[in-house]
Amino acid sequence: SYEDGAHYLNLSGYELQQVQMEVQGARDSRPYVNNDLENVVGAIQMVQKLESAETLPIFALGASSGGAFVSILPHRVKLQALCVMISGLEPDTLETAVEGGYPQTLFVHMQRDEHTMRAVARSIVELKKLQVRTADIVVLPQNVESFFFYLRIESITQDLSARMVSALTYAGLTGPTGILYKDPRGTMWREAIKQHAFRGKEMNLPLENDRSAISEEMNVAYARHEITADFMDLVIPWMFGNRSLSCTKRNCGKLVIS
Repeated sequence: SYEDGAHYLNLSGYELQQVQMEVQGARDSRPYVNNDLENVVGAIQMVQKLESAETLPIFALGASSGGAFVSILPHRVKLQALCVMISGLEPDTLETAVEGGYPQTLFVHMQRDEHTMRAVARSIVELKKLQVRTADIVVLPQNVESFFFYLRIESITQDLSARMVSALTYAGLTGPTGILYKDPRGTMWREAIKQHAFRGKEMNLPLENDRSAISEEMNVAYARHEITADFMDLVIPWMFGNRSLSCTKRNCGKLVIS
């Protein structure tokens, strides 16, 4: 996905070896089934051996059910820091002590996802009881302005981006500032863009869930439940130990470091 790719680009400025995995359990919303934990631990150990990296620190990031999954990794892998995105900790994760202590944990979640907001709040309370350092970034909705898709998706031109935004406005899906009125997962935005924005070969651009960068960015703009790379410039320094960070992006609603 676009946001996954943006994560990779944001990591490229650091001396990091990225290992990206998609586990079957994440698809099932049960990240511990089908031996996923054993497979991931084995893969990490294999990379450590191949890269002669047994002594280097390990960081983990996961989103949604993948976020819950990485929250159980400290029971099997020594992590320096953890980023749990659009998820709280897997229930009962902290019931069993972690050798050496649970790693510092940063949560990134979205303002309109009230269920995850509550889960994150509970997780932070439990982590603080164990004196674990935490940070919390709340992502706000974004205005879908004329350059929105152009700035976020490499294959979208300025002209097409402007046409797409106009189509959304014409269909009554955005307000005067470009804010999305409703969750795009339940609106007819695809039909609006196809009818009023796409021309020629543009009609072949994917719009389906989990296949389309456009769909993904619509979800990011609404800010309910979607992976986002917008705050990797905060996430990575924090995971390396930087505590003097500030959040100046327009879609950053809160940054709490403790």
